[in-house]
Amino acid sequence: MGLLENLIFWGVTMVASAAIGYGIRQRKDDKAQRAAIMALLRNEILRGCRQCINIGYKSAEDVESIGGLYDAYNSLGGDGGVKAIYSTFKELPGRANHD
Repeated sequence: MGLLENLIFWGVTMVASAAIGYGIRQRKDDKAQRAAIMALLRNEILRGCRQCINIGYKSAEDVESIGGLYDAYNSLGGDGGVKAIYSTFKELPGRANHD
């Protein structure tokens, strides 16, 4: 191989390596962001459900907001960790609003 071919070969190799490295880092960042979002969703679902369970009822606003959080959590692949408390929340009687 001549000098030009060597330069091209090593240049392409370096660019490909950098691209692969970037892809790996990006996947790690995406995984960390997904885990953080899921943790925040889980925390808010648990907090909202516990609050309603403690007062003994849920409002339409609670159903909408907690239900939306629960749907998002599940669509991201959330485990069944909040399913039991969410089921209890869904069984609560409804009221127009919180006093």
